[in-house]
Amino acid sequence: MNKIKINFNKRGAGNLEIIISFVIFIGFVFFVFLVFPASNSSESSVGLDAAERGIMNYTGSELMYFSASFRDADVKSDYWNCFGFNPGIEIEKMIASDKNDAFVNSMSAGNMIYVRGSDNFYQFYSSSEFEERSFDYSACNILSSEDFEMSSLRKSGVILYSRLESLNSTYYSDYSRLLTEFNMPKRENFGFVLRKTGGEEIMRSLRSGFDSSDVIAREIPVQVIYSNGGWEYAILNIRAW
Repeated sequence: MNKIKINFNKRGAGNLEIIISFVIFIGFVFFVFLVFPASNSSESSVGLDAAERGIMNYTGSELMYFSASFRDADVKSDYWNCFGFNPGIEIEKMIASDKNDAFVNSMSAGNMIYVRGSDNFYQFYSSSEFEERSFDYSACNILSSEDFEMSSLRKSGVILYSRLESLNSTYYSDYSRLLTEFNMPKRENFGFVLRKTGGEEIMRSLRSGFDSSDVIAREIPVQVIYSNGGWEYAILNIRAW
């Protein structure tokens, strides 16, 4: 009987040690999650989505463009050095390029477009970003609708470089306002880097002091429009942490 009693006590002591070890393990796991909380990928994704919407709404615009060909029979006429025509569409600010993609002197006034040139084909682009070239168009010949043919009007979403510069400035001067405007989740941060397709950096808006291991990123191909009429494709790298 004494022998059985001794074995029972040993078995009870072993069970007690297992329970104590389990409690210690649970306490350790709790401590690890308390000190090093697991990243919430869902929350981070929400922050990244909010940053993307905010940046695109802040910098985005619409580019309208079409092409027009003019009667070959009149190309050599003197008035082709300056002509005007009514495209029948609403135009904001406009620039034009010839068949070699070289910019020409052009401007819009009311519903009219005026061009200084002697080619029979031009491409026209309209955006609020453009800086038009003003000139005296009072002596320009006005073409009738029979003197030209237009392609259909096309539109594409672009981002304006001037607004990117404004966003970059505000990012460093009034970051808290952007967090509110972009509806960023609490304790979430964001930044962005704009690069050329070849990798050369164009602009960087990133706050210092963050742990790169917590960052999630998304790359978006964009078309950047400059005020002089130039444009380029680029990669917008948006980050949230």
